[in-house]
Amino acid sequence: HPGDPVKLLEAIRAVNPALAGRGLLEAGLPGVRGQWMGGLLIGLEVEGDLQHTWRALREDLLADLYAPALHLRSRVQAGEVLGRLGDPRLRWVETPAGRLIAPEMVLVPGGRYRLGRDRQDEEAYEDEWNGGWVELPDFWIGRRPVTNAEFACFVAAGGYEQEDWWQGELAQRWRQGEAVGGGRLMAVLEVWEFLQNTPNWRAALRGRVTQEIEAYEKLARMTRQEVQGTFAESAEEVRRSRPAFWAVAEFNWPTQPVVGVTWFEARAYCAWLSAQTGVMFDLPSEPCWEAGAGGRAGLRY
Repeated sequence: HPGDPVKLLEAIRAVNPALAGRGLLEAGLPGVRGQWMGGLLIGLEVEGDLQHTWRALREDLLADLYAPALHLRSRVQAGEVLGRLGDPRLRWVETPAGRLIAPEMVLVPGGRYRLGRDRQDEEAYEDEWNGGWVELPDFWIGRRPVTNAEFACFVAAGGYEQEDWWQGELAQRWRQGEAVGGGRLMAVLEVWEFLQNTPNWRAALRGRVTQEIEAYEKLARMTRQEVQGTFAESAEEVRRSRPAFWAVAEFNWPTQPVVGVTWFEARAYCAWLSAQTGVMFDLPSEPCWEAGAGGRAGLRY
């Protein structure tokens, strides 16, 4: 279809919606603009003749995403492309402070919920055994983890620069660049101590890729002083204005869960979202998380 991108995209859409979506994203067509927030592409703005194709593509990809007959890789690709086209499942709302994406919430009925797992559950960790029972009131929980697109609203609104959202002395110190939680060094030291105290650590890590095993072997040969000198972070490395993996391509698709955030960042996002919407948001407690994830039946997934 020379000179007619609509017909070309429609022909591709009939057999491969994900490929057609990539074409719409990457071809640089007139009337197609990226919608950016916080330095992240979270969707498209489309005008003219391509609007119908754009909307139809999103519906096709949404259908593929929930089609069990499709190979998992195809469904993952559908979700990734759908996010960059503009996922219709994301709920935009107008607030006095501007537009943002509000989380979709689910009501969890109050009642008696069991925590933890049975000792007979081979996949359970020891600290999950026999958690007991707890009585919970009705509460609401997010249907999905917070996405990059949702968190991008916080980044774009200057959430990292405004002190109001960072509650408590530790949060303020972290925001200024102090590694109050130990940072990367503490995490690496924990792994180093495991390697030093576990002679058969290679067997414990069976199944890891070769590059990971090589990294562990290199770490195991280091002294504590060498680890401290290599992995200590400067204040500039700790201080940041967006999540740690914000620019890593494999993690920053719009509808992927936001990763690389500390507890401080997660709480600041909740405080900001509460102020913008007038609804109280917070991180779920362990009992609420288990009740929301497993339900009355205590489902594994």
